[in-house]
Amino acid sequence: MDHVNNDGTDKVKVTVLFFAKSRELVEQRSAQIFIGKRLFGRDLIAGILNNFPSLSVIQENLVIAVNQNYIEKESEIILNGGEEVAVIPPISGG
Repeated sequence: MDHVNNDGTDKVKVTVLFFAKSRELVEQRSAQIFIGKRLFGRDLIAGILNNFPSLSVIQENLVIAVNQNYIEKESEIILNGGEEVAVIPPISGG
């Protein structure tokens, strides 16, 4: 499942799941992308935004979970490939 990018970095395929507003913006429930194997939460968000620029309108408030575990922007992540990455937009309530 590994993929070597032109710049020599190892990448793996993950499934990105979209919920609520993020699903509306990208107009799909899920997609598969290649992303770096070893990165920080902020890099994962940047990679998702690079693949789905329509999410930029909610980027400041996005929450990301990998295999149902919430990820902080400063957290280091090591991906093996096959993970599910959930894009959870801000939920407004009243």
